[in-house]
Amino acid sequence: MSRHLTIALFAVAILAGCAPEERRTPTSIPPASTTTTTERTQPDPARAEELVREFVPQARYACATCHRIDSTQALLGPGLLGIGAGVSPCDPQQGLEDYLRESLLEPDACLTPGFSAGLMPAVYTEVWNERDIDDLVAWMLTLRPVNGVGQ
Repeated sequence: MSRHLTIALFAVAILAGCAPEERRTPTSIPPASTTTTTERTQPDPARAEELVREFVPQARYACATCHRIDSTQALLGPGLLGIGAGVSPCDPQQGLEDYLRESLLEPDACLTPGFSAGLMPAVYTEVWNERDIDDLVAWMLTLRPVNGVGQ
């Protein structure tokens, strides 16, 4: 990506985050489950795709503001197409599910080559509950290459 395009995208993202509060339309993130049962439901990738598009006040953006879902091309963060068939760039022996979970909860623990620490907000442990994280990881695992694109 050209340097000018990167700077322009970064400026747009910053300006979007600085918009007056009344112009934003935040959506609510479901609270953590209050049930006492230890029974877990199956992850719901469709629900996670909704989470990716929702505005997260603590992060000041939606995930889809910085990550392209349908492409390998980067915006401010890496494009996500093909991530479900990838490996950890830091530890190829780490399971993909663990790497994706770590990327959400500790975004600077293992950086995608070409991206700097501190770009992705480290607030998601405060925002999402365990079910949300499970759903998001399950959804990312569905983002496989299509006809060789996204590898």
